[in-house]
Order: sequence, then C-alpha cells, then structure tokens
Amino acid sequence: MIRSLFLFLSTAAVSVAEEYPLRDAVECHPRSGLPNFVEKISAGENVRIAYLGGSITAAGGWRVQSRKWFRKQYPDASFEEIHAAIGGTGSDLGVFRLRNDVLRHEPDLLFVEFAVNDGGASPERIHKAMEGIVRQTWKAAPETDICFVYTVSLPVMPHLREGKMQRSASAMEELADHYGIPSIHFGVEIAKLEKSGDLVFKAPRPENAGEAKPVVFSTDGVHPHVETGHRLYTEAIARSWTAIREASGTPRSHQPGEPLRADNWEAAKQVPITEAMLKGDWEKLPADHPLAKRFARNLPVLYQAKSPGATLEFSFDGISASIFDLLGPDGGLL
Repeated sequence: MIRSLFLFLSTAAVSVAEEYPLRDAVECHPRSGLPNFVEKISAGENVRIAYLGGSITAAGGWRVQSRKWFRKQYPDASFEEIHAAIGGTGSDLGVFRLRNDVLRHEPDLLFVEFAVNDGGASPERIHKAMEGIVRQTWKAAPETDICFVYTVSLPVMPHLREGKMQRSASAMEELADHYGIPSIHFGVEIAKLEKSGDLVFKAPRPENAGEAKPVVFSTDGVHPHVETGHRLYTEAIARSWTAIREASGTPRSHQPGEPLRADNWEAAKQVPITEAMLKGDWEKLPADHPLAKRFARNLPVLYQAKSPGATLEFSFDGISASIFDLLGPDGGLL
C-alpha cells in the first residue's frame, strides 16, 4: 500500500446547480493582459511558463506546441516549462497542489486549464477552487501573470454551436472579469470549423491525421489529436496574442484585492506526512525506488505500509481532509 506525502484540507462536494447564465462564446477576452510576462519576453529574458490542468494539458500537445510558438515569436528569450498537469483532475485538486507543483518553481506565466474536468462541478465549487488558485498565486508571487484557457469535449459542443460557452467556462469568466485575467476559449474556432463541415469532432483516427480532410479532432470526444485538435488549440493562442499583448500595459504587481467569494479556497494547502503521524510498519521509500522516481514530480516523498494494521493518524483545523495517494494492484484500504 503506497501512501503519499500530502494531506489535503478541503470542503465537501456541493450539488450541481441546474441553471446558470452562459456567456457568449468569444475566443479571447484580453482584459488586463499579461504585463510582466510580455515585458520579460520582449526584453529577451528567461521565463518559466506553468501549465496547470488535466489530461488535455498533460498530453504532449498544446502545452508543448505553445512553448515552441513563443520561442519562434521571441527568439531572444528563453522559455522553461513547469509541467503541472495531472489527468482526470480538476480545479478542486489543483488549488491544493498549487504551491508544490507550481509556485515553488517561480513561474512568470500560469496557464490554468480545468474547463473540461470541472464540467460536472457546480459554479459555486468552481468559484471557490479557481479563486483559491488566483489568490494563492498572487499572494505568493504577485509578479506572476495568469491566463485562463478553456478546452472542450463533445458534451459541451451543443452550447458552442449556439454561440455560448459551457457552464464551467462561464463560471470561470466571472472570476476572470473580477481579477482582470485574460482568457482564451479554445473551442470557438472548433465550433466554426465543425459547422462549416471542415472538422469532425469525434471519429476514428485517420492514418494521416495531420493531412486528412475534414479534420478529425479526436477519437474519444475529449482528447484532441496532437496533429489536429491540439494544433487548433495552439492556433487560438496565436490569434489571441496580439490583443493580449496590446492590453498588457506597464509591468505591475498583482494585488488580489477583495475576493469574489469570501469562502474561496485560498487557504487550501498540502500538509506533509511526518513520521509522528505513522504507527506500525511503514517504510519511507528511497529516492531511487522505481515508484519514488516515477512520481517524484508530484509526490516528493512516499511512504509504504509494509504489513496489515499500519495506521496514519493526525488532527487538523479545517472543514475536511483528504489523502493524495497512489492507486494500484497492491493498494490497501485506507
């Protein structure tokens, strides 16, 4: 049974609201731009771009392609990546792992991508988690710029076909308005191409996916092909860049100000497991252990329960607690 480093303090799940006003589907809202990032890359400095999201961002698609695009546009600057995406997870986990996976690496720009994995969450829960991400970031690193990006899946396409953003993106837009954060909706052009017959959202992958017409976006209705859907996502960033750059203005320190929701998850954090919490037969895995090496990016320290009856005990002040651990064939019950 492998147990991870972190204890999570979180609120309980909330019911999904049935009705929520959907925003008009606009590809880019530049708002206050990315002033500090633009200034640095224009001056040819070294910058770090963090990508916080789910499996769509974890894939070697728009995350990799966008960084290459920036390099091409700003050849005098150097771009480093902070890979902070975990498949199958939403903003409710992202807000807790933010400090470990993103902020300790000192990013200059943070892309946040959770529109698909937050699709089943209530707007209230989305506001709490996403606002926690924004406020944690700017309290720890006020020079870090943030950009929201919205990916799509087959269930949200009916809204886009009608010119509306999906509910998750609409909820995130409220926060983007409140904090002046630029946003890019990757799905607006996808809907246009689908309507014109130039794109099929879900179909078997053709052998020449990058050249086939019409474009096949995905096989499963969620995860874009690198050569097609991810390329279109990156092109959305390219089209939006001029407006974002022009809106950026003078570099400045971001001040969170008054929150949109007083009960946001700004205080969410990861708490390291200590030996004092462990009773019974546990082993701290060495850094060269296969599991320790495989999961070191998100779980710097791993403990393994070696025999039945090993326990983990702790007390906390908060609303609720969760365990961030590894699941596998040898996993036990916690």
